[in-house]
Amino acid sequence: MEGMFVFPLSLGFDAVPQLIHLSFATMTCLLIWGMTWQLFDSQSAWWSLAIFLSMPSLPWLASWAYTDFGLIFYCLLSVVALLNWHQTDKETWLWISGGMAGFALGIKYTSFALPLVILSFVIIWGRKAGNRMWTLLLGFIFMSILTGGVWYLRNLFWTGNPVYPFIFGGPFWDDFRSQWYSGVGTGIGWDVPKLITLPFVAMLGYQDQNFFDGRFGPLFLVLLPLGGYVLWRAWQERWKNLSAILVFFILGLVFIIFWIFGVINTMHLFQSRLLWPGLILWIPILAAGVGTIMRLDMPKFRISYVFSTIVGIMVFIFLLDYSLLVFVRNPLNVALGLESRTSYMSRMQQVYIQAVNLVNKTPETSYVYLLNEPRTYGMERRIQPDPINDNLAHDFYIYPTNLELLKGWQKLGYTHVLAMRHVFSNDDASVVSTSDVTRRLHLQSMLVVVAETENYILFEIP
Repeated sequence: MEGMFVFPLSLGFDAVPQLIHLSFATMTCLLIWGMTWQLFDSQSAWWSLAIFLSMPSLPWLASWAYTDFGLIFYCLLSVVALLNWHQTDKETWLWISGGMAGFALGIKYTSFALPLVILSFVIIWGRKAGNRMWTLLLGFIFMSILTGGVWYLRNLFWTGNPVYPFIFGGPFWDDFRSQWYSGVGTGIGWDVPKLITLPFVAMLGYQDQNFFDGRFGPLFLVLLPLGGYVLWRAWQERWKNLSAILVFFILGLVFIIFWIFGVINTMHLFQSRLLWPGLILWIPILAAGVGTIMRLDMPKFRISYVFSTIVGIMVFIFLLDYSLLVFVRNPLNVALGLESRTSYMSRMQQVYIQAVNLVNKTPETSYVYLLNEPRTYGMERRIQPDPINDNLAHDFYIYPTNLELLKGWQKLGYTHVLAMRHVFSNDDASVVSTSDVTRRLHLQSMLVVVAETENYILFEIP
């Protein structure tokens, strides 16, 4: 996905990555609709769209240059191809499944569960094939490596670690940075009340690391009992689509369990969008569960009609909310050239544009070191960003004194430092002690202030 973004960006089309991600979101939406129709019926298929569109964070992330919908799309395609292989016994479908799983592995490490679960089903379903089962397994693995392995080879070539920076570490990585990144011990732990309320907290999104990423709406939790009823009936009555239902349920459950264990250990993984592959795999089952509501209808009171009306109003409100947000942002003016990119950024990114303007006012030969600012887009100088906001804390770990730290910066060629204002105050989350505050203030006094804004300070390294 990131590779797809590079091409239009290199040609100056900086709006295209959002459109690429939006295209994957649209294809995912259509794929869910088609899968649900094939598994159940047309009514369930339309309900799957309603569930999909009831997620408030869906339109937000669909219009951002993220990679999540690419991951979800490839996961779904891999599962669909697996089911087609199971129904037709054509090995080509299994190779396609492996290829799609490889694409998912090339997007995020968190997708490692996908090929493992699929391989488990291949073993279960292919055990009667005898020696041919090894051909099936090797074909799937080969295609996964062919499409996904290139990114791990890239890591190996550049860092010496195929899964950089995890497990084996690598350049610019040490115990300090590993602990900082993982945040082990900051999660909810094994607190039973918090574990019980976790689905509701995740749904509301107020504890999410990024609020706009996390709101997946109440419909999932409302329909969960009905989805369970569909599973129970499919198992008891041995529906012909039972195998497919189990694949969707088990794979979705695995993704969800891994996310829960992550949240138990660290708050850094409290991002509900990481749940999406699991939740969206459950959508066909939940959509089929809506049909069971009709069994509760009475001659004078149709519960299904009331439920449909409430959901319809809810989806309308979510779409209206997003439409109003788009209207306020008005990106069409920029697309048509009626508003400059700089003007749009000044209007919509009022904090970040301060950083861009400060950096771009430095001499062209400058090498700017960022503190607590991971972004560099639009900066026209050589930049060392702060990807996980640990640059200063890590430097304090490496250099015992501020004088040695300054010499280290000079040796690396840095000429300027751009810092968020809170870096040199008690408001910074990385401040751990009084001595840390003292050292920060001492370091600030050793730098030369070039310019400052409400949110940033630009220093020159003497």
